[in-house]
Amino acid sequence: MLASRVTLPAWSQKEDVLNTVRDNQVVVMCGETGCGKTTQIGQFLLDEAIETGSGSTFHAICTQPRRLAAISVACRVAEERNETCGDSTSSVGYQIRLERLYPRERGSILFCTTGILVQLLISDPLLENYSHILLDEVHERDLLTDFILTIVRDLLPKRPKLRVILMSATINSDLLSTYFNNCPVLNISGRNFPVQVFYLEDILSELDYRFQAPEILIMALLKHIFAREADGAILIFFLGWEQIKSLNKLLLNDRQFSSRKFLIFTLHSMLPTFNQRQVFDKPPRGVRKLILSTNTAETSLTIDDVYVIDCGKAKLPNFDPQTKLNTLNSEWITLANEFAINYTAVDRTRLEELILRVKILKLGWVEDFLRKVPEPPDDCTVKISLELLHELGALDDAECLTAVSVIPKSVSSEL
Repeated sequence: MLASRVTLPAWSQKEDVLNTVRDNQVVVMCGETGCGKTTQIGQFLLDEAIETGSGSTFHAICTQPRRLAAISVACRVAEERNETCGDSTSSVGYQIRLERLYPRERGSILFCTTGILVQLLISDPLLENYSHILLDEVHERDLLTDFILTIVRDLLPKRPKLRVILMSATINSDLLSTYFNNCPVLNISGRNFPVQVFYLEDILSELDYRFQAPEILIMALLKHIFAREADGAILIFFLGWEQIKSLNKLLLNDRQFSSRKFLIFTLHSMLPTFNQRQVFDKPPRGVRKLILSTNTAETSLTIDDVYVIDCGKAKLPNFDPQTKLNTLNSEWITLANEFAINYTAVDRTRLEELILRVKILKLGWVEDFLRKVPEPPDDCTVKISLELLHELGALDDAECLTAVSVIPKSVSSEL
């Protein structure tokens, strides 16, 4: 495994990583997919701690935006260290909603979802159980990530020895650096793989397709690929579960896609983690993998030798202040978002759940806290959400939690 690690771009910058983290409380690590930042940065820090005799004081937590990513990264890192993930002597473990495999107490790395870190803050508001916090994929900027960024920035003066590493794609690195008092940005060079891009109009004339349902078009694309390429998994991105079920049914009813030649997997955030993990299993010789997925897999999977079919649309959350309703509309993906999704959820959705988290963690007045997030939401949106919580009786006139708000405390939006 060491032989494969040393080929990663992150490995060549190991000393730069260690020196920068040693000299700064917060560091932004920028690197494209495949550079090795997710699997290697934590290991660099852990190995240095062990080598310098301070392994017993090292306990890192590394967040991932999705359950599948937390599990797959933890298992990969454990494999690289020749360990069993979650074993009592292992230095690597993970925790997601309703499932956990803890590593040893010290000299270890815990991979978890962002939602789990928020829950840990309830019992450990200063995160004193951890020496290092690694926040991965922070460029996605979802609701919980912005929430965590704000809390972490506030606790830095109280934890001078704490080290925070923000791992991101190259986009928005300046915003993150500025937010954390102009902290250093370390760029890790990417590892480029040959990618050939085809747009629908490039091959439409070659397909047996007469403008029917989108699922029929994808079937035609799959047959086009199979006729020309003998090997390689195929990853297909859809808007939602209904489209996945529809295509899956078509595939199962088509003899060309028999189980002797194809393994068909479906990926959706609602599926149990056991079902999601099966996509990493290597198929038998002569059998190809077809993975039908929502954007769960966009930052959660690394699959070698893969063909990708993308419908070109995504469901994006928005908030309409006029109707006071959340919306989830299908929108075309821009060229900029085709390679790196960057949605700022704080100003695209209602804030009731976030406000309840602020109150549960006793972080002060809501409006004061939300003014400190990287890109504060509109005052009107904050006001509407506060008014609703007052009307429901979840908050009293002093903006304190009431008995009614006990129920939302246990609600998790973690993917």
